[in-house]
Amino acid sequence: MSDILRTAQLILMASSPGRVRAELTGRTAFSALLGAHVPDSWPPGEYDRDAQHFFQEQHAAMGDAGAGWFGWYAIRDATDDTPRTVVACGGYFGPPGDDGAVEIGYSVCPEWTGRGFATEIAQALAAHALQRPGVTLVQAHTSPDNPASIAVLERSGFANTGPGVQPDTLRFVRTAPQPGRTQVIVSWSGGKDSTLMLERLLADPAVHVVALLTTVSTAYDRVSIHGVRRSILRAQADALQLPLHEVALKATSSNAQYQAAFATVVRSLEQRYPDARTMAFGDLFLADVRQYRERMLGELGWTGRYPLWLEPTRALAEYFVLRGYAAVLTCVDTTQLDASFAGRSYDAALLASLPPSVDPCGERGEFHTCVLAGPIFHAPISVTLGERVLRDERFQYCDLLHFPHPA
Repeated sequence: MSDILRTAQLILMASSPGRVRAELTGRTAFSALLGAHVPDSWPPGEYDRDAQHFFQEQHAAMGDAGAGWFGWYAIRDATDDTPRTVVACGGYFGPPGDDGAVEIGYSVCPEWTGRGFATEIAQALAAHALQRPGVTLVQAHTSPDNPASIAVLERSGFANTGPGVQPDTLRFVRTAPQPGRTQVIVSWSGGKDSTLMLERLLADPAVHVVALLTTVSTAYDRVSIHGVRRSILRAQADALQLPLHEVALKATSSNAQYQAAFATVVRSLEQRYPDARTMAFGDLFLADVRQYRERMLGELGWTGRYPLWLEPTRALAEYFVLRGYAAVLTCVDTTQLDASFAGRSYDAALLASLPPSVDPCGERGEFHTCVLAGPIFHAPISVTLGERVLRDERFQYCDLLHFPHPA
């Protein structure tokens, strides 16, 4: 069992006899071993000294058989403002029982709450466990009076099965995917074509969508090309209840650098999702783009899937609107469409006002969108229009500012 897991924002490191021993010794020893700052608020929540001693005893009793089945430390890499820091913990209550069930728990340091860390930990631990032999079910318990924890579990794909064994608790369960279904990674831009493609896949009983993959610019902290903030991207993943993975690029990356970064992330996806070798895209009709993707995927031993390929774009656009999706144009190529369209809602009025030369889905790069609500989203994403910026004397961007719903 791997002792390192990676999420969009965190590195998860499994506890071990040495790590727990250092943790019990004190923050200085623990910090030195992990190579990360340990805040004064450690240990967080219900992960107290009794839990640390429990993990130490279990590691000693089980040896290698218990590796990875107890605590996991969540580390956030250094930024310009903060050092590499242990921000949360999570873990399992032990290896699977005869019924194939394991239980997870998680706690976040109080100064680091509200950043999506608990959701990333729950998603990663559940997905990791369900890939292990003998595990058929992951469960978690929480109080009915804890809406934040309930939201974390729901965003992580857990279903509420009713009262737990202990009084005043609810039991949440996530089960393993059904055998025989094709596991698919979705190439997710956050726009309308990605959304329609994902809707199509979710409705296919032969497909199991396991995660989203998005290319982002670390310099701008935004989705590449679309210009959407990463906070909104993560809110989309939460609302879709799917794990998010990122291909991180610098501000100016060559095609070779992109392909290298893409290949590195794909190899990590293979470790996280051993049965996934298919990636789905929302491409509509540009044959050269599809050929490029097929060639890049083929070199990595993967195949592409294109649920919307060659479907009439006018019909797709009208379907998107009629289904009740909400989206905003975040980027406009001013050589193809007037800059005033940036920031407009993608609705029937907009479709009626597009020039005949512009594809209704913007497939030739005329515009890009960000989807904020709709049938496959479990909650809407609240935004307001922000600054308008023209880049490269061509691309008109309209910033979207995210206002998270209170937990």
